[in-house]
Amino acid sequence: MKTVLVMSTALDKSIEHTQWGQPLGLAYIAACIRDISDVAIIDCEVDEQYSKTLMDEINTDDDLIVGFSANTYTYPEALRLAKMVKEHNPNAHINFGGYHATPLADVILKNREYVDSIIRGDGEIPFRDLVNALLNGTDLSKVGSLTYRKGMRIVSNPDAPLPDLDSLPYPARDLLPMEKCFSHFKNSFFYKIHKMSRMVYVNANRGCPNDCIFCSIFNKKWRTRDPQKIVDEFKYVVEVYNADSIYLVGDNLNLDSKWFLTLCDEILTQKLDIRWVAVGANAQDINYRLINKMAKSGCVSISYGFESGSQKMLDSMNKNYSAKKFKTTVNITNNMNMHIGASFILGAPGENEATLNKTLKFIRKSDFERVSSSSLVPLPGSKVYYKMCSILPELKDIDMFSLEEIKRKYVDIFCDVSYKKIEEVKNEIRYLSNLSLDLY
Repeated sequence: MKTVLVMSTALDKSIEHTQWGQPLGLAYIAACIRDISDVAIIDCEVDEQYSKTLMDEINTDDDLIVGFSANTYTYPEALRLAKMVKEHNPNAHINFGGYHATPLADVILKNREYVDSIIRGDGEIPFRDLVNALLNGTDLSKVGSLTYRKGMRIVSNPDAPLPDLDSLPYPARDLLPMEKCFSHFKNSFFYKIHKMSRMVYVNANRGCPNDCIFCSIFNKKWRTRDPQKIVDEFKYVVEVYNADSIYLVGDNLNLDSKWFLTLCDEILTQKLDIRWVAVGANAQDINYRLINKMAKSGCVSISYGFESGSQKMLDSMNKNYSAKKFKTTVNITNNMNMHIGASFILGAPGENEATLNKTLKFIRKSDFERVSSSSLVPLPGSKVYYKMCSILPELKDIDMFSLEEIKRKYVDIFCDVSYKKIEEVKNEIRYLSNLSLDLY
């Protein structure tokens, strides 16, 4: 049995939310199945010849599974590649997973005859079970979180149990093009500002219990890893990959400040001298003690999803944030000489010129290392997507759509400002971000 795992890419590199990154999700799955299957990972973000690489990998006499991970932006290219694989090897089992496929599992199987199954949510346990079932020729009904065809019917099995994050092996980074990843990283903010050239991604937690209207996270349960195991992995990637920095990723990293403080203490206890950045922090739950401990343990940058400078828009997004608290968060972080990455979402229901101006005012008054903004997109699985479906029922039967078109329709329906104005504000924020970089 051979398994090829593919991280798709967006063909239009100008669209929002397309950037390279080490595909930890696929690397975790690879680590969980490599004892029962030969495994290859293709990262289309860094492999310029990924179509050829994929064709080379599937040119095998072995039974073949090809798994695609895609979000809404990278889904069209994943479909093209999947169809190419099926035409070349009709017996290959094509599986999709990720944020886009999870909520649209039934629709994808109805619309795409060359896709054989979908894994919903966390993939480590279900994908291993799928490989075993295909290896042994057993019934797919026992594979949790799997949606598949059974005759003329589409069947969705019950959800698999969520994995204990501490029980998972380290991601199979040896199957990733790490040196290419490091090379691409030299185009990043972190290299330009901090000269971090060998940054390695490490996952700290999964899940988020919040209920923001734009979010398509499938599993709401917040789960953490043992801080000691996280720091052990820090040490591992320093030793094996000569990492000079860590990109600590998670959903709502500081939801439990006690856990996060313990993580910082563990870094200090193990006397690990490495810089790290925190990605996915809650801008509301920040205090001096936490930021001080983060700085002492080597954190040089933290990314906050402020989303808006308007309380009206924060309430519209169901963020459970107080805009008044943002100034304190920024001041505490700046006072510890920790750089801030700030992200904003424009176009929540009810957005108007006044609320946009409040966001711009907040950005201009704040000392940010980098600023990014995006238009709110009704991503499948999000609350705002289901609102769109209630108004435009035809969306329920579509698995691939024009992002530009759906964003325009969304703004026309839900916002009190034009799509053109939102794009103008995005461009102004982009200018402010470039200006902040020029200061360093």
